[in-house]
Amino acid sequence: MSLHELVGLNLCDLTLDGVLNSTEKAIEWLRKFGLISKERICHKCGSATGMRLRRQSSTADGQSWRCRKKDCKTTSSIRKHSFFSKSNAPLVECIRLIYLWAEGDNSVQKICRYTKLCNHTVIDWCGFLREVCSEDLIRNTAPIGGPGQIVAIDETHVARRKPGNAQARPVRAQWVFGGICIGTGECFMRLVDIRDAATLLPIIADCIAPNSTIYSDEWRAYAGISAMPQNYTHKTVNHSYQFVSESGVHPNHVENLWRNCKRELAKRNGVRRDFIPSYLDEFMWRRSRSVQNFFPEILEAIRRQYTV
Repeated sequence: MSLHELVGLNLCDLTLDGVLNSTEKAIEWLRKFGLISKERICHKCGSATGMRLRRQSSTADGQSWRCRKKDCKTTSSIRKHSFFSKSNAPLVECIRLIYLWAEGDNSVQKICRYTKLCNHTVIDWCGFLREVCSEDLIRNTAPIGGPGQIVAIDETHVARRKPGNAQARPVRAQWVFGGICIGTGECFMRLVDIRDAATLLPIIADCIAPNSTIYSDEWRAYAGISAMPQNYTHKTVNHSYQFVSESGVHPNHVENLWRNCKRELAKRNGVRRDFIPSYLDEFMWRRSRSVQNFFPEILEAIRRQYTV
């Protein structure tokens, strides 16, 4: 059954359908959309009769799979091989959490209040969902731009340099190099430590399709773009003298990309450096969807990545 039936669905609808009121209803709903298995083969005996779903009060979900073969009777969790095997959190609250995360504007504290899950659990689950975004980008990302398309590129820092003191070494600023296709809105972002040609030119070759037109400032690392074998047309603007060049080259689109990205990071009230890559992936994943409701989109990504 298509998850796009869920477009326009809200928490009230899920509650009225009983999905957020009953573990049994939640399991039925997840099975309906292929997010947990509808049938199971016994991993121990491989019986052709398979396993049957039965009530088991000793489990968190109140149900488990059990082999139909009388001399086997092996049991298995209904969450096995699914996205939900990562945690023992109640399935009702997991569904609620995924919906609240998909809305995009809810803080960890707000999700904790609505789901009655602890802070640590909510942080973990938000991390699991960002991992889904990262994997989905890896599977589906293609170079942006192409013949007749313009890609604006630039670098910005997403974490400031921290001076050292008697207790710790100084921490360098964390830079991001990225670009946006002006015609389609597609973008890419890569964390970089050094902004030299040896670092940036291979990223350009990997992320920007051949025969694209590239807009940039006159940062010295970009000097070799025109000589690259991808046959790029490179146009620049010197920010020391003008914001828009005589030929119309300007950084508006990429600057707006950075502004939106930093606004999303700021909503988290500070992001640990080791989490920055996954937050950037989440930002790009959301940008790549031309929808307002990300709930069915993230569930579809989960279903593609977890074969149950």
